[in-house]
Amino acid sequence: MTCAVTESVSIGCPSCSMHNCTLPLPNTKACFCLAHADQATICTIYSCTAPTQEGCQTCSDPLHQAKEEDYCSAGKSCGLLTQWQQLAYLRGEPKLLNTQFGRHCMHNEQLLVHPCGVIIGHSTFYGSEALTWVMDFLLKVFPTMASMPLVLFFDNNCSLLWHIANRVVAPHFAQTALLVDIFHFKNHHSHGDTFCGTHCNASTYPKLYDPITKWWVFNSSICKQSNTWLRKYQGQL
Repeated sequence: MTCAVTESVSIGCPSCSMHNCTLPLPNTKACFCLAHADQATICTIYSCTAPTQEGCQTCSDPLHQAKEEDYCSAGKSCGLLTQWQQLAYLRGEPKLLNTQFGRHCMHNEQLLVHPCGVIIGHSTFYGSEALTWVMDFLLKVFPTMASMPLVLFFDNNCSLLWHIANRVVAPHFAQTALLVDIFHFKNHHSHGDTFCGTHCNASTYPKLYDPITKWWVFNSSICKQSNTWLRKYQGQL
């Protein structure tokens, strides 16, 4: 019986600020790759497309400029409070402005590990730990049905199972039990989730538990243990 465990680890490697862009940065100070370098001249407020003011990351809109001043005035509380008082007369009702002034980092590194601790695959997820990215990652590591493990642990297998149910790749996962990590299932999943409790609960598979030793056959938390080791390299990244 074969088994694999997949999970993400956030180690903060800098990446292009354009969402889901996988191109490398030209240098250690750049916020955009060469293909998206023109974005550096556009206001950093997400809903704004106006050009930036010289020496600034925002446009001429006073609210946008104030947002940048908030970011740059850390530790200067007196000036910041005065500025907020002045802005109260300009904007009326407060408006949430979403932005990012600093560098963007990749979302996570996705690991695929055997219960013995051997890492059999990894992939960089730039924008999010989207189910499509996880599915594509698994298909790359296990390109055939014969190569698929009989058991696959993933914290979000409930959603992954729904995600692949009506897709052409569904038969590829037909012989694999998509289960939630035992620790995660006990501590983070709703006990009222009938679908997850029926399809992704390791206790529904008797062969995964030894009643004599009272131990699970596979270490479904091996990815968490591997992530602890991998995070030690964050300073180098």
